[in-house]
Amino acid sequence: LVSFIVGAKKRLVHTYPYDKFKSGVWLQNYILPIELNNHEVEENLRLLKLLGITSKEENFDLKLDKSNIDYADKFIKDNNLENKILYGVHPGSSVYAGMYRKRWSKEKFALLINKLQKNKKVKVLIFGGPDEEVLKNEIKQLSNSSPIIVSTDSGSELILNVGSSSPNFL
Repeated sequence: LVSFIVGAKKRLVHTYPYDKFKSGVWLQNYILPIELNNHEVEENLRLLKLLGITSKEENFDLKLDKSNIDYADKFIKDNNLENKILYGVHPGSSVYAGMYRKRWSKEKFALLINKLQKNKKVKVLIFGGPDEEVLKNEIKQLSNSSPIIVSTDSGSELILNVGSSSPNFL
């Protein structure tokens, strides 16, 4: 709507398979149907192609070196997770711009963890950065099923590593 009101000559938008009127598609002049299986970055790059702008690199695969994989293998072994189905939750969010207000409640995370771990083959890992230690511990306390708190400098790094090392990581 804003791009139309300010008179932008090129107004780009994705169309979705639902409620096209409310999304304001009819106000745009560069329209691209969204591909729901693509990552958001891929979709934004597709929009830029409408303007003749192409990306030099479109490979979004993350490469892990041997030390990353060894670390994840050791984590799995040290925590007796070899034959478990692993679920990871990341309850945190940025504290900037009030994003923490959009978090799911600690109680809901604890309830989810308890439901998942009713299955004895399942183990839940709670991820987060160093500034989210209190949050992760509060959720563990609320849970009655002993999830594993993952404490690293980079929780996302461990998610990738565990996911690559365990065929049962979901």
